[in-house]
Amino acid sequence: MKVGENIKRIRLEKKLSRRELSEITGLSQGYIAQVENSLRNPTLDTLKKIAKGLNVRLEFLTSNSNTNEIKTFGAELDRMCNEVGIDTSLFDEEDLERVTAKIMLLLKKISNEKNAE
Repeated sequence: MKVGENIKRIRLEKKLSRRELSEITGLSQGYIAQVENSLRNPTLDTLKKIAKGLNVRLEFLTSNSNTNEIKTFGAELDRMCNEVGIDTSLFDEEDLERVTAKIMLLLKKISNEKNAE
């Protein structure tokens, strides 16, 4: 998937209009439309603004695929964090790896407790 397609897909999933994303990011509606339709190539700084406005990590906008397990886990992590007011756009790959490791430890602990019963 192209960057613009990812931006549009995520924006629609979050039920945001271009106007709303424009207000959040400070970018014009027209510019956002051009990016979504692959008519403009945004700079890294612009992508960071859009990622922050959509409350997702930058890699969600730039990834070629949205079907792998890591991406699915990342989307679920974003959803859970959003529910408790955590801005995941500030997370990087290392943060995601740390969170994943902690979750795996917790899951193993729960599994061991269940097996001991």
